[in-house]
Amino acid sequence: MQNYIATFTIVVISIMTLVVNTDVSTYARTTKYIKEDLEIAVHDASLMIDKEQYAEGRIVFDETKSLDAFKDSLRVNSKLEEGDYRILDFKRYDHSNTTFPTTFKSDVVEIEETIVTPTILVVIEIDRKRYFNPTKSKPVVRSASYSYKVRPDSDISGLGFNTNGVSDGEFVWAVPFTTNVTSGFSPARVNPVTGVLEAHKGMDIASAGVENQPVVAVQGGRVTYAGNMGSYGNLVEIQHTDGLVTRYAHLNAIHVGVGDEVRTGTIIGRVGSTGESTGAHLHLEVIKNGLHIDPQILYNNGS
Repeated sequence: MQNYIATFTIVVISIMTLVVNTDVSTYARTTKYIKEDLEIAVHDASLMIDKEQYAEGRIVFDETKSLDAFKDSLRVNSKLEEGDYRILDFKRYDHSNTTFPTTFKSDVVEIEETIVTPTILVVIEIDRKRYFNPTKSKPVVRSASYSYKVRPDSDISGLGFNTNGVSDGEFVWAVPFTTNVTSGFSPARVNPVTGVLEAHKGMDIASAGVENQPVVAVQGGRVTYAGNMGSYGNLVEIQHTDGLVTRYAHLNAIHVGVGDEVRTGTIIGRVGSTGESTGAHLHLEVIKNGLHIDPQILYNNGS
């Protein structure tokens, strides 16, 4: 009798383990498929743009067509009908309704994302019974987004970057992503890397999420240096008019070459932490007739 009970118990445990493992395996596979199908659907939705606006360099999503394309794609690829899921968020960030960068923060789930270029972002809630054990009713929440990339040789005109308050009409802010200055121009500052008291010949611009964000030319000019420069890391130097030179240091990427003529707002590189740096930031220097000056002067009083 005891042997029968032991055998029966082992069989029951094995069956339960098999059911649990099957459900976990199904969950893992289905979650992967849902993620892929959702990403495809968001991409398809992002293709619904106004062609006339696009011809002028502006990306504007067609609200109705984008939503319809999303639903159609999800139905075709995942077999999800509208009754199988609920759209919690369907956000369109484009040149008609957004000043970039902006932040998306969901009111229904813990999702927060910085949006720097035209983007469609979707959060959906899927009926768990559609895929899993009917006794488990907790819904599955998934999100996906598709963003249009900024070409390296683009400039910020028409891209929706916010330079209000940091431009005197002639100069634009070097890091459209943030206006946060973490260390200003100073004749004497303790170097955070070496600990030595020395002059800080420029200003540092940084904030959370700034790494690999665009760095732009504050004014049009000619590139006179583009490469590594010791403690500066990757650096771009631009010669402007009237004896003015600007330097952009610690870049992760450089998108221009020596001799290139750039316009005001041309993207010249990406914020990084190369050279002597304790974290991702742009070190911006301004040289006037051979002397370093406070970069803030460009925006407060002109050059």
